[in-house]
Amino acid sequence: MEQRKRKIVPVVAVELNDPNEADQIPQPKWCGVWIELVAVCLIVLAVVSNFSFCKNWFVEIDNQILMGCLLLGTCVSLARVRWVGLVTGWRLVLGLVLWSLAIMVMILVLSASDALPAGTIALAIGLVIAGWGALRVHGENWGYGPGLGIAWSLPAAIAYLSMAGQFDRLETTAVRLTAGLADTLGLFHIRDNNSVFFGLGVAEHFGSQRVYDSAITFLGFAAFLILARRRNLLASIGTVVCSLIVWVTVRSLAWTLLVYWSERTETWYGWNLQVGISMILVGAFLTMNLDQLVAAFFEPIPFEFVNPDFPLIAITWNWLSGLPTLYLSVPERERDFGSFEEAVSK
Repeated sequence: MEQRKRKIVPVVAVELNDPNEADQIPQPKWCGVWIELVAVCLIVLAVVSNFSFCKNWFVEIDNQILMGCLLLGTCVSLARVRWVGLVTGWRLVLGLVLWSLAIMVMILVLSASDALPAGTIALAIGLVIAGWGALRVHGENWGYGPGLGIAWSLPAAIAYLSMAGQFDRLETTAVRLTAGLADTLGLFHIRDNNSVFFGLGVAEHFGSQRVYDSAITFLGFAAFLILARRRNLLASIGTVVCSLIVWVTVRSLAWTLLVYWSERTETWYGWNLQVGISMILVGAFLTMNLDQLVAAFFEPIPFEFVNPDFPLIAITWNWLSGLPTLYLSVPERERDFGSFEEAVSK
């Protein structure tokens, strides 16, 4: 009997704990296809499960601007990450857990939609995108995959804050600041709820929602900067807070300057499209610069400045400021054992 020749294929051992080594093996094409297919199906199912919220969400122009900024920032962020590598065990578990949570949220929305706050379905969409990112983004950029899901859950957070009346409080803060600036400039005014009455007109355009120059538009700018520049978690929170502070400040300053100029010229200059667009441009510029400042403040401590004798504070700060990419390395102090042995021998 003729012996069949067997083709010997060399086996190369790869340590999967090292992301750089694991990324040297290309991921099978079918693996990426089914991940994208499952993610798209889950997103479509989430939209269909609460189509009324999705339809009403895109009616407002500021929500459209927010979603456009999220989409553009996501494209820029994904263009800078690595896509080759193996789906290791813990990454597969993380992705499946996030997808399972998304399915649970969809079931809750379908079964008890009246008892849940509006916008809960956006949380399910964010979990689906987070699971997709956990499975598809590899190497040193793995933390930004689940981070995309947090960004796409922003509509759910906005819906919760709107129901809690936080945006109404933001408008009240802007009105109070406008009245305070008017007092500083000596402008006669009477405040009534969220409106300020002046001698020549009424300052009542303080909408933080449902207008093109609202606070949600500024949140869209912040989301784009966070995604495009791939900020860590603490810097992202700081950028979001700064964007809201910028909206309140720029809105109040714009109204105060309009009223001051109206008093000088004895002609009322109300809020118009030119003023709104100018406020958006100035606010975007200020948000961009504050984002740079916040990111510089929340940078991890460089490795060479970590004290090896007392590394706990540095490790804690680097762990907080390094999320989602962790920096946990600790330097070791060099020890001269030769001198120690000489001292012992003496």
